[in-house]
Amino acid sequence: MKTKKLLFLSTMLMVFSVTAVMAQRGTCTSGADPLQYMYTIVDGTETQDTSTALAGTINDVSPGAEVRVGSAYPYINWQEVTSFSIDVSSDNGEPSITIDNSNIGDYGQNWQPTIPPAFFTSGAVTTVALTLTPDASNPHNGCTTPWTYTWTFNTGSVCVPSNHNAYSNTGAWFDHPAGLTTIDFYNVPIGTDIALGVDNPKSTIVYNGCGFSETVESADFWFTPFTEAGTCTITGVYTNNCGDDVTYTFNLSTSADPLGTEKFEQAGFSMYPNPAKDILNINFNRDLDAVILNTSGQKIMSRSINGQEAIDISNLSSGLYFVKLVADKNVITRKFIKE
Repeated sequence: MKTKKLLFLSTMLMVFSVTAVMAQRGTCTSGADPLQYMYTIVDGTETQDTSTALAGTINDVSPGAEVRVGSAYPYINWQEVTSFSIDVSSDNGEPSITIDNSNIGDYGQNWQPTIPPAFFTSGAVTTVALTLTPDASNPHNGCTTPWTYTWTFNTGSVCVPSNHNAYSNTGAWFDHPAGLTTIDFYNVPIGTDIALGVDNPKSTIVYNGCGFSETVESADFWFTPFTEAGTCTITGVYTNNCGDDVTYTFNLSTSADPLGTEKFEQAGFSMYPNPAKDILNINFNRDLDAVILNTSGQKIMSRSINGQEAIDISNLSSGLYFVKLVADKNVITRKFIKE
């Protein structure tokens, strides 16, 4: 588990649709629901939503999947609860169970129990209902009636490989695009610790290379690759939920690399969503200057980006825009549409 950020800020990396149906809703004199973030974690891949009024199911769950569910409080009007329970039932004949945790206080979002894999056999339909009872003595609560949220999981017949993204810290934290398994790093500081990792794999990760051999479980791998100028390669291998080995290759160098246009994506550049409505995200694993231009070439705004940046474009008029990106004295231009 990556230590640099809260669980519910992670990104969805696997194709399935999460569902939450609000079965019961208490009366909130404060005018706020007790929970806004509901999430599931299936074989290490998290899906979340900020809405409490969803309907649907989670399809194509792998047989024997590791499934966890949880909830997180909104950052305003934090709610304490006196009980937190999960009821699990399935049509595959597995006896129903209740998982209970009491007196969890403000930070109940850290409780994310694993549903036993026996509930997720091929073709099974499994219901998971999460119930919370607010603490009436808490002055922040205007709610006293329990809330119940229900997910329905449909298990498929074949294993679906989970998809995880690598991340790193060579001076700033950076999430690399999902599916990118060969990553180049340039200008790595000599004598400085850096970190590598993969988000939420189900197994340990074995790192080999650059003079190191290390097995890491659910944590960042910190090491010092260089005591003098040079290059080296380190691989990270883990076994995915389907039993297949997945290899990430990290090529490191202490020297600069001329960044041609064709290497922007290879260096971890991503810009999304496109079209964008309110926020345009730009990610890159080195310093980058971004300038947004209209179709007449007029400068609208600019940002200096160190790793990741969420640019507020909500005030822009709808239409086509260009983003001029400058890194290592190289310039490329990308288009995006403002909805």
